[in-house]
Amino acid sequence: MLEKYYIRPATIDRIHESWIAPEVEQYVSWMAEQRYTDSSVSRRIPIVVSFGEFAKAHGASEVKNLPDHVEPFVQAWIGERARRRSARRRKQIGDEVRNPIRQMLRLAVPGYIGRGRLHKPDNPFERQAPGLLRYLIEEKGLRQRSIYQYQIFLRQFAA
Repeated sequence: MLEKYYIRPATIDRIHESWIAPEVEQYVSWMAEQRYTDSSVSRRIPIVVSFGEFAKAHGASEVKNLPDHVEPFVQAWIGERARRRSARRRKQIGDEVRNPIRQMLRLAVPGYIGRGRLHKPDNPFERQAPGLLRYLIEEKGLRQRSIYQYQIFLRQFAA
């Protein structure tokens, strides 16, 4: 699968020599199934391989130990590559590094959840007005776009 993203055999061999190569391959297959672009996949692979080597150098001996090394790796990555950037850009770079690692860990480590993406509730007032959105669709006959607008206003009001 890596041959699709890299031309040089030395690059592919370096990835296969990594102690987390099976997990990287699993992650690459998952990204292909999710229809990630080739450039996105080829950007993420070096991050997760570097993470594996960092974790091994800092005491990880099994895949189940990898989650303990995510934040130290991200901080080291930022320190090496984004030291002179603004705080906002450092945070953005941290997220760009952290997210592929967490995705791979969700696939490779049984029970790993990570932080994940925050999901806004459809109706933040479900306790106070149960079934409101269903009522608006079924009884009032509102279209999905109108329901979406209601959700935006409900979330703003709740905030």
